[in-house]
Amino acid sequence: MNFVSTCAAGLEVLVVEELKSYGAEISSSRKGEIRWSATLEAGYRACLWSRFSSRLVLVLSEFAIDTTDDLYEAAKTTTWEDHLSVDDSFAVDCVLAARGPVTNSMYGALRIKDGIVDRFRECHGTRPGVETQRPDVRVYLQVFGNRVLLGLDLSGEGLHRRGYRVDSGPAPLKENLAAAIVALSSWDGSTPLIDPMCGSATLLIEAALMKADSAPGLSRTYYGLTGWRGHQQRLWDMLVAEALDREARAQEQKWPSLIGYDGDRSAVRAARKNIVKAGIENRVQIEQRELHQLKNDFGQPGFLVCNPPYGERLSDSQSVKHLYRHMGDRFQDQFSGWKITLFTAAPDYADCFKLRLDKSVKIFNGPLACRLFSGSPQAAAAPGAVKDWQIGKEFEQDTATELANRLKKNYRKFNPWACGQNLDWYRLYDRDLPQFNVTIDVTNTHLYIREFPPPPGKDPRIAEERFREVTRTVRALFAVSRDQVMVHRGLAAQKGSKKGGVRSKQIEIREGNAVFLVGGEADPEWSFFPDQRFVRRFLGQNSGRGKFLSIFDTSGGATISV
Repeated sequence: MNFVSTCAAGLEVLVVEELKSYGAEISSSRKGEIRWSATLEAGYRACLWSRFSSRLVLVLSEFAIDTTDDLYEAAKTTTWEDHLSVDDSFAVDCVLAARGPVTNSMYGALRIKDGIVDRFRECHGTRPGVETQRPDVRVYLQVFGNRVLLGLDLSGEGLHRRGYRVDSGPAPLKENLAAAIVALSSWDGSTPLIDPMCGSATLLIEAALMKADSAPGLSRTYYGLTGWRGHQQRLWDMLVAEALDREARAQEQKWPSLIGYDGDRSAVRAARKNIVKAGIENRVQIEQRELHQLKNDFGQPGFLVCNPPYGERLSDSQSVKHLYRHMGDRFQDQFSGWKITLFTAAPDYADCFKLRLDKSVKIFNGPLACRLFSGSPQAAAAPGAVKDWQIGKEFEQDTATELANRLKKNYRKFNPWACGQNLDWYRLYDRDLPQFNVTIDVTNTHLYIREFPPPPGKDPRIAEERFREVTRTVRALFAVSRDQVMVHRGLAAQKGSKKGGVRSKQIEIREGNAVFLVGGEADPEWSFFPDQRFVRRFLGQNSGRGKFLSIFDTSGGATISV
């Protein structure tokens, strides 16, 4: 018998390894599809045991077409009586893999359906009914240009549907993709496995099913093969009994810790429901815990797997970048010596994870081109102090302008102090000279200039020229590019601001052991003031497990959620 197994693009190697273990002879493999031949028993094993496949198709015929009428004629001449009766229901699924005579999948499926029902009417005077949801027999049509494959979908519906998912959060990971992530992590079931952002716990459940030697299809209530007239029930029952025996014997082995964390209470509830449905509530533990509270209490190396949020699931790329950087910090701080495996659709930010990579695999999650990264945390660098912004040689002597001399003097005074305090940010200039009504802040990545409104009656042209002198002086003094200088233009920015405008680019600022995300030049206010540093430090030292801190404007008022 000839079969086709489909899968997510990038998982073909894993599926081929599975199929060979069932005794399959591989004919070909291309993106998302493996063709193979074997006995019906091997086909049944693929339905019951494949962790990585999406569907299993029994091939009936392959042929060439010139028009859609050729589809109808091929369907009408197929001996469908061998596969379903007039009392059965059926459906037709059409997949267009390449351009050709068939340009619409629904129309292609309709032509096959018409051929099937017309054959039954002519031969038997009646016809089987159509049922799109869980039919007795599901017909599979693949059109690749002018080449057509006609077959029966023995899986009936996606093999990723294991039967244990009763609740899920946003953007849940398909079960077969989750199984592939665990397999590619190289976890062998002997060491702890954790997921710090577990969502509905799909990764952990799939890992537990692997450890339990549990056939992923055991809990399914529907297969396309059971309504097929060629189905061999005795063979199927034998394979199910064998799977149950293997699962029972695996329960006697020693189990490592399998733990998932999530800060979302509803996600934790969903995860626990799914775990109970999967029958592994004594094997997998779920706790509500924020990422910043993640700790390594295992006393031995282990594996960490995670499908962190990305651009499709977070509001913007800056949020993704800062989240990934925070994850990298936690990995360095708590999981040195562990194997880290991460699956993301934002591979451009992979450096934020701070991993020494030993594996990078491109995998498609539906239409999204994602990447799996696997490695171990890089050694943590010493806590960074303020970047050493180099003063240009032409400004080394006190022959420059009054503003340049003041900035040099302040830099030589404040920069060593900031380094000693482990600060990424400090105020270099705070309206020291009355003619330059600005503040200048130094961060690790940017220089931030904020202009204050000129006094009443002041010629705005003079204020404009002095602000330009400030920006010219700062750029020349530190020899930086325009994009490294962020500006806020006082009243001009306030008058021109509109709701729903450009989202501010956030920058990361460190004060001792605390890290803050602060809005940039699109913000109406900088809202991060040096005279509140002692308030932030006090709250950081006394807030315990607080989650969120907000300092309001210049008042020094604060709120903290605990």
